[in-house]
Amino acid sequence: MTTATIVSTGEELLSGSTVDRNSSYIAQRLSCLDVTIMSHVVIGDDQERIVAGIDAAALQSDIVIITGGLGATDDDNTAAAVALLCGTVLDRDDNAYKRMLEYFSIRKRQVTDDDIKMSLVPRGSEVIHNSTGLAPGFIVNHAGSCIIALPGVPHEMKQMLDNTVMPYLINRFRFDSVENTSIRIVDLKESEVNAKIREIVKPFDTISWGITASSGIITVTFRGAAGTRRDMEQLIDHAQKIFLDRMLVIGISYPEEELIDSLDRLNMTISTAESCTGGLISKRLTDVPGASRVFQGGATAYSNASKIEILQVPDALIETHGAVSEEVAVSMAQGARKAFASDIALATTGIAGPGGGSAMKPVGTVCFGFAVRKHVVTETRQFPGNRETIRAVSSTYAIDFMRRYLINM
Repeated sequence: MTTATIVSTGEELLSGSTVDRNSSYIAQRLSCLDVTIMSHVVIGDDQERIVAGIDAAALQSDIVIITGGLGATDDDNTAAAVALLCGTVLDRDDNAYKRMLEYFSIRKRQVTDDDIKMSLVPRGSEVIHNSTGLAPGFIVNHAGSCIIALPGVPHEMKQMLDNTVMPYLINRFRFDSVENTSIRIVDLKESEVNAKIREIVKPFDTISWGITASSGIITVTFRGAAGTRRDMEQLIDHAQKIFLDRMLVIGISYPEEELIDSLDRLNMTISTAESCTGGLISKRLTDVPGASRVFQGGATAYSNASKIEILQVPDALIETHGAVSEEVAVSMAQGARKAFASDIALATTGIAGPGGGSAMKPVGTVCFGFAVRKHVVTETRQFPGNRETIRAVSSTYAIDFMRRYLINM
């Protein structure tokens, strides 16, 4: 059994001002290698505590992966701490230094002594190139453990982990491959999905599973030892038959990805009209590479005046039914489809809270309007949670409704 400890450094993580998402990503990637995670450790910026924390991690694990503390400021102490632990000094990595000179030259800025700190690595370490940032990572050995240091910037860490660290670990530890597959279910209760999965996996005692939920999307991860590929394929096939269009295509993490793919394939375009979601649907759609081929534009019409002026919602409609109504939602969708000359438009209007609710329309009430060419669909949903949750789940529901609509069109 190969073991690992994940260490994150930074006072901002201890105080809670920044959420540590790096550890979860690293753990997910290591699970593909059949590595047992011993612990996740968060340490502040004090150098002595970092030394002690890494030393303890190395004594209990074959692999220690550290993120954070490789920058240019006084509180970036990871490289110095690892050098101290290993009884060595810091050297400048010439490749990182050259990249830094080029980076600042383009921006017409001078390289300072503080900047040079980012190019320092423990003497004798194996350097990990950073193609999206300035601070390199590095690999050293201590107390029989492989210690790997990566930047705390998520996109830099992910690129270095996936492109360099994972291949390195596979080669060094000769891991047997494991089967690791996730499915994602949208707009079903977690308990309902859990009950169905429990029945689905019964014939497959070689496969374990776990379930998590976030913003209306439930992720189920299946894990099996080497040689269980056939069982995994059968299990996924069974899940598809059970969940039907509620299940995203394998390999897709969010409904907006599948929606963009479907629109592209059908040669259709889309636009948005948002009130309570405040542009979140447009953001999620445009976060998908290739969205420019299908996304025409979006209007965040928050006030009644903007609904009337931008989306041409009749004043009388708002007066009669209220801004939070299916009638206004579908009029917003029709207005967006016309304004942006799109085939499809999604609209949301609701009460995200914490105030503004009533007995008839409590906080969490969201009305949706969908205009598909000359066909319109409306729906009202009630979502629990705080303002952020209501907005997030509403955007998921609107996007997923249209994804499923196109599947069944």
